[in-house]
Amino acid sequence: MQFYAKQPIATQTAFAQLQQTAVQTFGAHAQRAVRGNFSVRRVKKRPYWYFRFTDAIEKRVQQVYLGPETSELCALADAYRIARERADTIDKTTRRHARIAAAAGVALTPTYYLKRIRQLAEYGFFHDGAILLGEHALTAFSNLLGVRWLNQAGTEPQGQHPSCIAAQATIGLPAARANTPASAIERLRLGFQPLESHTGQPDGWRQLDHRSYGIDFMTPETGQNMQSISASWYGLEPKPQTFMEVLFEEASPCVLLDQTSAVVVNLPCPARYAIHELLLYGECQTRWPPEAALKRNTHLHRAAALIAALSQGRQLELIDAWKGVLSRGRVWSEALDVGALALRQQYPKSAWIRLYCPRPPFLGGAGSDHFPSGCSMSNVLTSG
Repeated sequence: MQFYAKQPIATQTAFAQLQQTAVQTFGAHAQRAVRGNFSVRRVKKRPYWYFRFTDAIEKRVQQVYLGPETSELCALADAYRIARERADTIDKTTRRHARIAAAAGVALTPTYYLKRIRQLAEYGFFHDGAILLGEHALTAFSNLLGVRWLNQAGTEPQGQHPSCIAAQATIGLPAARANTPASAIERLRLGFQPLESHTGQPDGWRQLDHRSYGIDFMTPETGQNMQSISASWYGLEPKPQTFMEVLFEEASPCVLLDQTSAVVVNLPCPARYAIHELLLYGECQTRWPPEAALKRNTHLHRAAALIAALSQGRQLELIDAWKGVLSRGRVWSEALDVGALALRQQYPKSAWIRLYCPRPPFLGGAGSDHFPSGCSMSNVLTSG
């Protein structure tokens, strides 16, 4: 079965130029250049500073109190004005490259979701360690790998991955935020729209409502108190998911785009994402009811397509991801065992990359009898 078609060289080049431009200038764009403006309100002749901006999702003006006037605030406002002018120039360049890439046939993200993902980026979610998951991550993978996913008949190219059940965006939130600025001023200094109060106290944070975003938020199932995780992410209530820790390892910046604009997000390593899909299949197969067959097959097809694309020149990434999962213990290895065996059974005529991964001595779960003596577990990915 054919899972993908190679993108034309012109399409790959257009995306590479956009990726390079957006990622290299992301830091300069962020520094004190978030959209909004400072305002001053006088109470009893004493000036108090605020920062006003429009939330693109809630579609209303937000005003964050920064505190009484200080030399630090005045310097921050002056630096912001200069950086905002520079950021406007960068925006024009990025938008021009986005239009060129879109015209060249790069896979696009729907504007509805790109707007919401951009708002999270401006709040600093990806700076704090969040990653993009789900259908929109698979769209980004197709551009990153220079391919277009094919439908399950192996014929017509699709902009998004064909096996996705829903179009809703998914964001992965680490159990512990990578960066936790103490106040709105520090957040502005980093170049992000502030959610914290001027004191940094939790009761001063603006709570976010995930229902307004149309986005699913996920977090690793680590046994940590979910209330503390929710509090650290502004009141959002992420759903715990097993085996998710592996996705936060080796995440890297990648650009998403629509017809006229682009935004830089964190994207998991595609090899680790493929192995994670196999792990989820293994969990679904052993723990979920038979009615979940569609979801199980979705995980398996995503893994198969990504492994097929990665097998052309990025084999070492697959090997490292595979070995990393095997080193995590019995539960992980058994789930991977089930997923790998299902790949061989579901796609017996597909030519897979031959991986070398040592077979754990304790493998006794489903499918272990199918491995010949001395054969590595990964040989289930190799057709005869």
